[in-house]
Amino acid sequence: MISRRSMDNTLRVAARPEPVIAPDHSILGRSLVASSRGGRLLTWSLAAGGMLLFGLALLADPATSGLFPECPFRLATGGLSCPGCGTLRALHQLGHGNLGAALALNPIAVLALPLVLLGLGRALLPKRADAPPRSKTRLLGWAALALILAWWLTRNLLGA
Repeated sequence: MISRRSMDNTLRVAARPEPVIAPDHSILGRSLVASSRGGRLLTWSLAAGGMLLFGLALLADPATSGLFPECPFRLATGGLSCPGCGTLRALHQLGHGNLGAALALNPIAVLALPLVLLGLGRALLPKRADAPPRSKTRLLGWAALALILAWWLTRNLLGA
């Protein structure tokens, strides 16, 4: 026979939530993808879409092919550049080994590419025990946002 005390302990133990070990998919403290099966599918889909876009940019020159649309921000503002302007052209040049030309088109995109690939790898692989805590990831997200905003202002105000 089970005593009431052991049954209470069993219920208390069973009621505790299990710790969930999931990849850290956050930027600025917000989850980008869930750790669920659907979240992993979304991450893989984004990775496949990015590889497809890179492949298209590699095959067709975004500057001359007419395959890619013009930047909507540039069209709406009469010529101001968004932080991403020149990224496809930079990826095209990078894919053809022209690092200098790629850096001239959008240095932030070229320099951020390894970090984007690292973040994608981190999102697709299980979280390691020695991974940086979330607070460091959040701080890096804010630093990246500040850098992008500084680049946006610099390229439009100083004509960089």
